[in-house]
Amino acid sequence: MPIQINIRVRRLNAGPTGPDDPEDGTFEEPFPKVRVKKGKEVRWKKGGIIEAFKVTFQDSSPFETEDGDPVFEITDEEPRTACVAGTFHYSVIATDGTHIWDISACPEIGVDL
Repeated sequence: MPIQINIRVRRLNAGPTGPDDPEDGTFEEPFPKVRVKKGKEVRWKKGGIIEAFKVTFQDSSPFETEDGDPVFEITDEEPRTACVAGTFHYSVIATDGTHIWDISACPEIGVDL
């Protein structure tokens, strides 16, 4: 079973908020860091109001194509095998079809041997 990294943002128009509540559109997931073992399957999954997303790795990626090329963009929920050890920062762009939200180079995935 793959490790699942959810993509969620706070619902729009979710009712009154208090002074310490995050604003609508704040990312609730993904978590800042996910650690996995090399060889483990990982997949990103949209949740809540998210209709589409794009995960983008800079410079290097924990995932490779069958030809051994790095996978820098992920736009589907298909599991991928983490085959490169290291720490990898990525960006997330998500949409509900109307609004667009992004996290730039903040979340990371750590792949351990």
